[in-house]
Amino acid sequence: MTVKLFQTRKYPPPIGKVDKVPVFAGDPECWLGSGTYFWESFVDNAEKWGKTHCANSYKISQKNYTYTKQNCLNLVDDAEALLMLKTLYERIKEKNPNALPRYLYSFLKLIRKGSESAKKYECARLLPYGGLRPVLKLECSKDPSFRGEFYFTPPIQVCFWNRVQVDIEDISGVSPVNHI
Repeated sequence: MTVKLFQTRKYPPPIGKVDKVPVFAGDPECWLGSGTYFWESFVDNAEKWGKTHCANSYKISQKNYTYTKQNCLNLVDDAEALLMLKTLYERIKEKNPNALPRYLYSFLKLIRKGSESAKKYECARLLPYGGLRPVLKLECSKDPSFRGEFYFTPPIQVCFWNRVQVDIEDISGVSPVNHI
């Protein structure tokens, strides 16, 4: 499936930094680990990120990406990948509950080290909890404790783990009216 990916970057860049795309997040403790982060399909999510995390001083770049079961650890809607994650979690929990990673990036690192099939992935695709809130909250009229959330623009993130796997030539600037 081919999707549009959007990356938000602070603009102008911090003093001493060069404005280049894509921006690689080198902190290994980022929620998915070190990597190049994008919002999938909806530029709205990249704009929200720019407003809230870049003090409304940002630019957005766009990239088309085709992901498959072979190149992307899809933890949004791939039952096989989700079951692999669940199996690994249960194995670790059974052997030593104290060894369970506290942070998602640690868990993804374990997956990539511990599974031959997972080593091939160049990126992960996830729907973060929290952060960008849903637009519509629904509840059942007969049982108000049963609630659901509906995203008009689901905040799906894609993280490429290696710099070289993101084709820089394929990225182009996006300039909506409300951007700098």
